[in-house]
Amino acid sequence: MRGWHCRRRVDDRLRRERTPDPMNDKLVFAAQQYTSLLVFAIAFWGLGRTALACCNTRAYPVDRWLLQGLAIVLGLGLATVALQSIAAAGLLRRSSINLLLALGWALALLQLARSVRHGPATAATAAAAAQPLQVWPYALVPLALVVPLAVSALHPPYRWDELMYHLPHAREWAATGRLQINEWLRYPYAPANLGLLYAAGLIIRGDVFTHLLHALTGAMVALLVFRLALHHGGRLAACLAASFWILLTRDEFAAAHVDMGVSAFVFGGLIAHLQWERHRADRAWLVLSGLLLGCAAGSKYQALGLLPFFFGCIAIQPHRVRNLLLWSVSLAIPCIYWYARNFLLTGDPFNPLGGSVFGYGNWSAADMRYQLFDLKNAANWPEWFLWPAALAPLSAALRRNPAALRLQIFAAFGFAVWLVTSHYDRYLMPVFPVLSVLSAVVMVQTLQWVTGRLPSVMSEKASSPRARRAGGVLVAVAVSILSVNWWINTVPKQWRNVAANEAERNQILMGSVTSYGLGQTIQHQQLGRTYQWGLEGAIYYLPNPVYGDHFGPWRYRDMDGLSARQLAEKLTSQHYETLLVHRATVPGLEAKPEFTRYFTPIAESNGDKAYKVIPGPYADQS
Repeated sequence: MRGWHCRRRVDDRLRRERTPDPMNDKLVFAAQQYTSLLVFAIAFWGLGRTALACCNTRAYPVDRWLLQGLAIVLGLGLATVALQSIAAAGLLRRSSINLLLALGWALALLQLARSVRHGPATAATAAAAAQPLQVWPYALVPLALVVPLAVSALHPPYRWDELMYHLPHAREWAATGRLQINEWLRYPYAPANLGLLYAAGLIIRGDVFTHLLHALTGAMVALLVFRLALHHGGRLAACLAASFWILLTRDEFAAAHVDMGVSAFVFGGLIAHLQWERHRADRAWLVLSGLLLGCAAGSKYQALGLLPFFFGCIAIQPHRVRNLLLWSVSLAIPCIYWYARNFLLTGDPFNPLGGSVFGYGNWSAADMRYQLFDLKNAANWPEWFLWPAALAPLSAALRRNPAALRLQIFAAFGFAVWLVTSHYDRYLMPVFPVLSVLSAVVMVQTLQWVTGRLPSVMSEKASSPRARRAGGVLVAVAVSILSVNWWINTVPKQWRNVAANEAERNQILMGSVTSYGLGQTIQHQQLGRTYQWGLEGAIYYLPNPVYGDHFGPWRYRDMDGLSARQLAEKLTSQHYETLLVHRATVPGLEAKPEFTRYFTPIAESNGDKAYKVIPGPYADQS
């Protein structure tokens, strides 16, 4: 009897081992992804902290936690510059990336050893080390908001822009190991520092990992926003400001876009610039500010619109010529490659945005009008909780503080540039951190003025331990209510969309990505040169290269209104052998007269079809 029980336990154990456990598989997958992110983050911190060591931070107090967040952002920017050089040399492969990570880790260990050996430099920095014990209850609110986003970052890629060009460009660079120009993709000449970071992520851990790299930039902005608001408005303002930023960018954490990365570089550059204005003798801050802004300009054209603000601030300071030269050189290092290459190859350093000045290359004037029309249709306004920032000039405390005044000018300048250019809220994202800080500070100051009691409970310097405990209890209760409600409504849903294996991934993508099924059906067929019509939102999952877009030399508009014969002639004249069609974009294609005479269907999924173009000459066919 005893032996029977033993055999039963063994059989049960073997059955459990043979039966896959989806929960365990997902947990292992998540652990692998976030372990890799930790490896990257430590390497970034090592690179950035070493660069920050050039600043004489031991001579004056600097927020310890703000410094660590800034170090990671700076290290991430330096890593993209290194990857740019590696890829330009055709050496973008696993061994080169591992060598860069090893260098970052070695520098991180040296910096840790240095900090242990020297200890706190001043009483102010020593006191700052104990500050988290007073601040942590207020940090729990943004942390409660971040947890579901950390889960959503594990989703397979299914957002439009990342599938259309961000990830396809990164995939091509990862596959070839070099910085090639992929003219069949949208924006082949755009600056792409963060795209190179995603290429490294694809090589090391896969496409889901690119989400985590983008999410890391958003998390670092949240940390910097929290610390900056803490200095200007206290704990409650810090809590609100970081929460505002997270709520504004919550959809970005699950996408391999570049907007949060650009925001991190711009905000980091602004913080470094403010440090330089406080300690102008320490020009290392000016250099670091230029480097970070150059990383932003090397990631997205929109960052260029914010550079005149910094130019003007430097120009009104003493020694303007020397400082402007130093700043300009450091600014050029991370981005000059893209703009010089574009100028040499196309004559337009801002291709395609500079077409009206430098001449249109692969785009046309009609393409640019269409792009601007599309932006006009997407025009909107920021969320309501950012608008209190407009009242910041009415605050005497913010007017008297030189750094806060500079933040207000930056916010006004950035908003004005955005208003006259895109008017699309995602393009205002680099200004969101400053708007979040100012809005939160104004809200807290207004509450303090209205109630008269809030300062004694939630101010940065509460009047008594009892008041501090009361503030902590209030925040803990708010966090509990928020966390339970937020997590119950979001975490299970987000967790269901985490794919630990290929079968789960296919199931999720079939319901999330338009024409994913067609892409899987034709994945292993011999297609030849392929043109897609209306499937640009699934480019990443289609066989590559695949041509066709709203803009550029293979635009859809050139195919509209053609008869079946004219369409076949046009496609064959450009050496296309296969046509992929999205049913909703091109309805009634098969209804064209004599369509089957020129096209043969070879695959179909959910109404989307792939056709083989029957070669000509058509004039001889009867």
